Amino acid sequence: MLTETFRSLAAATRNLFRNWQTLLLIAIVYAALLTILYLFVWVKEATYAQVSLTFAAAVAVPLLFFVLQAMIAGGGASASDPAIVTPTAQETAGFTLKRSLANFWKLFLITLPLIGLAMLVAYLLNKAQGRWGLAPEPVSTTLRSLAAHFGSDAKPVTQLVKVDRKRLWKNAGNITKNAAIGSAIHLVKAPVRAMRRSQ
Repeated sequence: MLTETFRSLAAATRNLFRNWQTLLLIAIVYAALLTILYLFVWVKEATYAQVSLTFAAAVAVPLLFFVLQAMIAGGGASASDPAIVTPTAQETAGFTLKRSLANFWKLFLITLPLIGLAMLVAYLLNKAQGRWGLAPEPVSTTLRSLAAHFGSDAKPVTQLVKVDRKRLWKNAGNITKNAAIGSAIHLVKAPVRAMRRSQ
């Protein structure tokens, strides 16, 4: 079973390096993914165009990620499965692109339970940290170094204080003052403002 896996990997690798158009297409999609990730981190939310670019990047990153994964998985399948036949080397890159654009949503649907599980684990870890209140190690290390710099050998003590044990629903309206939500509302209302200005 393990030898079959290695044979399949070797066949997929040989097939990929024989067809340079498909390899170039995968490299372009990967470069686009890295570029859009960089833009997502680099762009600040200040103007309408920058907010639009940030939202577009937030949509494009997962899309490109799953298209890239579908290209890679499809290339391996075509190399090991004789039922999938591609006509010529020139059409292989286009065939790979069409097939990956048609099938990337399947990978996304398969991944949804894993994404949900990761979000649940992150939520539970956040709750556990809030309940037991353990200070992160880098913070206490930094405080010890700072105290030693000023000539003190005191050990820093951190204490988490929960100001409000239950939610105050009367203050729930404050969420509209959130910058991201305000930017999203501003973006959604942009076509209405443009129509009003044109009249």
